[in-house]
Amino acid sequence: MTWLVILVWVAAVGFSGFWLARVGLSLTKKSQRLIKAAEPLAANVAELARVAQAVTSYEAKPDNLQDSPVEHLKAVREQRKARERRALDRQRRLIDRLKP
Repeated sequence: MTWLVILVWVAAVGFSGFWLARVGLSLTKKSQRLIKAAEPLAANVAELARVAQAVTSYEAKPDNLQDSPVEHLKAVREQRKARERRALDRQRRLIDRLKP
């Protein structure tokens, strides 16, 4: 009876060792594929880190609060006239297209 128990335990330990080795091998293969897939990402991260460390200088555009509103109103009027002119041209083209 004791030899049978010892044999069962040896078989259980042997099978569990085999199973753990199989799972470990599977994890090793998957981790190698993961490392190969992460290499391009690591290069991108390194490039982003280099860009993030670069010193940048930003100067905001000066505001135009002190400018004369007359100039801006002229620009707005010109834009409005151009928009109306384009609308009239479009109407003229549509009317010309409908003529027999």
